[in-house]
Amino acid sequence: MATDPVTALVVAGGLATRFGSDKLAAPFRGGALLDHLLGALPAEWPVVAVGPARDTVRAVAWTREEPPGGGPLAGIAAGLELVTTDLVAVVAGDMPHAGEALTRLAEVLRTAPSEVAAAVATDREAVANPLLAVSRTEAVRGALPE
Repeated sequence: MATDPVTALVVAGGLATRFGSDKLAAPFRGGALLDHLLGALPAEWPVVAVGPARDTVRAVAWTREEPPGGGPLAGIAAGLELVTTDLVAVVAGDMPHAGEALTRLAEVLRTAPSEVAAAVATDREAVANPLLAVSRTEAVRGALPE
């Protein structure tokens, strides 16, 4: 069974206007919401975060989408420029409990036939969440618009 690292690509550039303040800095279980997510990711996974750089409990390679605030697709495109692993886990920065799900999704994709491009989490109604998924990096790059 392969255990090659997966790069975690954290989409962290939203303005959180409905939340009313910096959601990723919001207190959560003794730390910031974003730090809780970062701490839940496997230690061997490199982390790329897209959004305004901030201090975190874990080493993160920061980048920005163009234009800043351009949305998740722009964030994923910007973050992919820093990904060097064969698999990439895309996750929203406000998902503090996503670490275990991403680990399971990575294992599912590692054992899937090579033509399977991604393992994507779904909710109870089977609606896919593209911000909680592990994909083959080249498949994501190939699917991005020009």
